[in-house]
Amino acid sequence: MGKKINKTPLLTPEFWSKAWDEAKARSTVLVNQVNDDKWLDFWNSISDNYLENVRQDSKLINQIVSAIKKEGLISNTSRVLDIGAGPGTYSIPIAKNVFHVTAIDQAQRMLDNLLSEARERKIHNIDTLCCKWQDCNYNEEFDLVLAAFSPAINDASSLLKMNKAAIKFACVITFSRIDDFSFKIRNDLWKMIAGKPFISEGFRVIYPFNFLYTSGFRPQLRIFKYRIKFKKLAQQLITQYEDYFRIFVNLQKKHKDIIQDYFNGISEQGIIKAQTTREIYVMWWDVKDKKEE
Repeated sequence: MGKKINKTPLLTPEFWSKAWDEAKARSTVLVNQVNDDKWLDFWNSISDNYLENVRQDSKLINQIVSAIKKEGLISNTSRVLDIGAGPGTYSIPIAKNVFHVTAIDQAQRMLDNLLSEARERKIHNIDTLCCKWQDCNYNEEFDLVLAAFSPAINDASSLLKMNKAAIKFACVITFSRIDDFSFKIRNDLWKMIAGKPFISEGFRVIYPFNFLYTSGFRPQLRIFKYRIKFKKLAQQLITQYEDYFRIFVNLQKKHKDIIQDYFNGISEQGIIKAQTTREIYVMWWDVKDKKEE
């Protein structure tokens, strides 16, 4: 049978909702029927490494928070909801500029690291909630609703749920390109272990942007580019990617050997170094400023 064609008119939210669903359905992780429990185990297992990455990226993160503040999305009276907050990547720097932050994540160890980091920085206006976004039910409770690299915002309904929770603004932060060194590692290993390319289209900004635009909103988009120096212990990455592939396969010695040989092959004295460019989109919109076409 031929490929099914989306015949819904292009300039409609229905078209982009359907296109988003179709892109998500092509995603490698969905094709392999990943379950939530395995993902939860993984996010908990890498929480310490994730926090380390956040600290390394602090300069860029602070630039993004400054831009959010300059655009008027937050003020010292703002209440903010951070969806998929992780170890406080954005919750912590935002908390310095607002009245209160509610940080939600389904991985408790991520939230434990968030609270520990916040205490260390003497930040006390963050509350955490361990839950899934689909289980939350907020109604116009936050001045800004933020989702940064959050798998929870993966279709039109989850995006509209952000609107419902917001009083003023909503903001999505995502990668504008997926070819930096970290993604290359994942893609290389996936091809070696699964024998086919890794496909991940569902998180491209084109889907939420065009869905919002055709729904009558006027989303704003800004790109941030920065050069990073990637430096990790090979053994640290071997452990991380063994945990990652346990989500998808019954990890056996042959898989572990592939992972170990790969990292040993690109490391020098047990350390992996690289320079790469990372590009990030920050998209925000006024949830009340909806224009009828």
